[in-house]
Amino acid sequence: TSAADLVASLSQAMKDEASVMWQLRDAMVRQRASVAADNTEEIDASVQEVGRTLFTLAEARKRTASVMSYLTGEEEPPLAQLELHLGAPLPLGLETARAEVRLAAQSVAHEAAINRNVLQGAREAADTFLQELFSAGTDLAAVYHLGDRGDDGTGGPGLLFNRTA
Repeated sequence: TSAADLVASLSQAMKDEASVMWQLRDAMVRQRASVAADNTEEIDASVQEVGRTLFTLAEARKRTASVMSYLTGEEEPPLAQLELHLGAPLPLGLETARAEVRLAAQSVAHEAAINRNVLQGAREAADTFLQELFSAGTDLAAVYHLGDRGDDGTGGPGLLFNRTA
């Protein structure tokens, strides 16, 4: 395999990796929209989609790393130092692919930060709701007080349960 073929293969691997990152970004945006719409079915679907996309991204990264390793002779050379390893300026196609990977990675990181904040806010709102729901204990109107005893002194404080419900 010639160096030109390896460079073309690396360029394609980077383009594929960037494409999967854009898919991940889109899935994260859909996930956030599902949370905002309080649509649990779509939230579940988006979680599955993000998981599948992350798996695909891991495979695309392995492919890119494998080609880079073969081309440079190093295990995992940083993308920023690719010119140093090749000993020449990058061909335009490879430079464009590298820029696309960087841009896609920045976009995914941005969307991940937003989703983290949104999901944390949703979790905190749910926790607050549950605390308010269960910390009230009992409805004071459902408790018989000492003054609620009958004239004959029967009855006492307690809760009224509706056993038919």
